[in-house]
Amino acid sequence: MPGPVIEAHADIESECQQCHAPLSDKPQRDLCVACHEEIGADIRTRQGYHGLVTAAQQTECETCHTEHEGRDFVAVNLDLESFDHALTDFPLFGVHVATDCESCHVKGASFRAAETTCFACHHEADVHEGRLGVMCGDCHSASDWLEVRFDHEQTRFPLSGQHAVLDCQACHAEQTFRFASVDCVSCHRGDDVHKGGNGDQCESCHDSTSWLSIDFDHFDVSGFRLTGGHAGLTCRSCHEASDHRDLQGAGCYDCHKSDDTHQGRMGPNCGACHNVRSWAKVGFDHGKESGFWLNGAHGALACEACHVTSVNNELPRDCGGCHAADDPHKAQLGNNCSSCHGETSWTANVRFDHALAVFPLVGGHQALECRECHATAAFHDAPADCQSCHAEDDVHAGALGPQCELCHNPASWGAWRFDHTRQTGFPLTGAHVELACAACHDRPATDGALSASANCGSCHRRDDPHAGRFGTDCGRCHTTTSFSEIEGF
Repeated sequence: MPGPVIEAHADIESECQQCHAPLSDKPQRDLCVACHEEIGADIRTRQGYHGLVTAAQQTECETCHTEHEGRDFVAVNLDLESFDHALTDFPLFGVHVATDCESCHVKGASFRAAETTCFACHHEADVHEGRLGVMCGDCHSASDWLEVRFDHEQTRFPLSGQHAVLDCQACHAEQTFRFASVDCVSCHRGDDVHKGGNGDQCESCHDSTSWLSIDFDHFDVSGFRLTGGHAGLTCRSCHEASDHRDLQGAGCYDCHKSDDTHQGRMGPNCGACHNVRSWAKVGFDHGKESGFWLNGAHGALACEACHVTSVNNELPRDCGGCHAADDPHKAQLGNNCSSCHGETSWTANVRFDHALAVFPLVGGHQALECRECHATAAFHDAPADCQSCHAEDDVHAGALGPQCELCHNPASWGAWRFDHTRQTGFPLTGAHVELACAACHDRPATDGALSASANCGSCHRRDDPHAGRFGTDCGRCHTTTSFSEIEGF
């Protein structure tokens, strides 16, 4: 043995095969990484110092780490003065560049054992006490802890107005960030001149520019617009409670029940006919109030034409609800008659885009009258397959099945195409090329299955001089060019 091994390898000093392949002059690198698994993993995944240094991918370990130099020999030939930390998983920036190695690397421990998270080294300096996690670098810079970058817009409380110029400590006095309240009263309870009477949604009236900048949209907050006679009222005219939440309803009847000359017969929605400027001015916007605009022929109808009972009874809003008896389509097209018909007339200016149906009109179909395919107004009764309409035009007498579109297109019956090889799996070669379709397909298709078979014997049984002794697969010997032409002879 050249000499004693280092202390770390002392327990395997007598087992030479742990580091050397007997009687082999091949490199021993694989044996090294077999034991030093972490280093091997770094090299494979291109991580860590050995994974990032190109030479480590090819160089033998013994080039840098010699052995048999004694128990106290340091096998890691590392020059700390010239070491390039950029070749590790933790490049040095800012104050880290001037930091002593021992500050991060504990003496006697492996260099790779050093922590790489900010929190591992700086947890004692963390004024947030871990509440913001361990990724200090998300906000702080490696140059200076006080150099902080943070986009408050990405939080649930974007800073605007006076909030934008405040120091962090003004709101986060106890360094509580993640779970800090975003309610106004959590900071401004002492500024609330209403003493909580208007609730805690200060932003309903105030904004972040100034407390004195007040903007209250009564409609946006309460759903009740102050217009007409309501506009000149004070808050106390309707709200007796200091928190302005005493009104349980915002309907006319809640305040004007005593003014109702109809004694409730017309329901509680006085605003359907009356306006807020004057009770005496009566009008009714059917579209605005009910959501059903009276256009076309509907505009000339008397109310009782649709409201045959009380005006408070809900009426259907779809066409079919009133016009089911007038529907010549037998409800096949649904209740939304307005998709095709207008409100002025059932028969005038009927519109329909057949391209949106399951059977778009192309080619010769475009010039057809509706009634040529649709015998009745029950349009869905019309079949969509070619055979249903064109059975009489089928010169193949059904021998090629009902799917005319496999060869023909709607532009013209004469413009046809069919790739016998791709569409049937039976290539037409030799004498088969010139045959007419009917030469093989001579009987009507049954249940969609074509009458012709790909087996030679199905067509050429009578031409078989062997009387079936060699089976029905004639193609094993004969070609499609001629029966007298035998392959291999």
